Amino acid sequence: MPDTKPVPTETDRIAALELAVFGPKADAAHTIIVGETVTIPIVALDASGDVQPLPLGDTFTVRPSSAGQVTVGISAVAGGPAVVVTALRPATDLLITVEDAKGLVSASERFDVVAVPVEKPAAEEKPHDPKPVALKLDVEAAVRVEPEKPAPPQGPAADADVAEAAQLQHERHVGAAGEAGDAPPQPPVEPPTA
Repeated sequence: MPDTKPVPTETDRIAALELAVFGPKADAAHTIIVGETVTIPIVALDASGDVQPLPLGDTFTVRPSSAGQVTVGISAVAGGPAVVVTALRPATDLLITVEDAKGLVSASERFDVVAVPVEKPAAEEKPHDPKPVALKLDVEAAVRVEPEKPAPPQGPAADADVAEAAQLQHERHVGAAGEAGDAPPQPPVEPPTA
């Protein structure tokens, strides 16, 4: 007798992989900021779009539509696998796609990479069906790492800059007071010593 396994229908596979980016899937692109790193958990969805456990032993790949605008990779977070996106340059309508080895439907999300933050859209609710059929990146649980700000200068050059600024402020104060004749001249301020 021939092997007669049921063929999965599109309904069985409808929500396979999804990037869960900043709430439910929207028509508009999600926004990330240049220099920002976003970690987006991958989750499985059933045919109703509800989150279910990922298949055991599944592996994932991710790719952007333009590698020059972002870098992407797969990482492990407390809840399981995640896509890590680092924004490099401004871009519009950048597509990030995640796929798995178990044959779930792949997921894609559109992103705009901007130089400044913008407001995010509100979230919507989804229907319920408990059988897992898809993956999703849980963007609501994304962890953002802001770009590093340069540290203030330190050392002898920085001390000299502070001393010079204090001397200029002192000279302005003495000069203004000296013109009116109300303050005696003050000695120059010495730079701090280490």
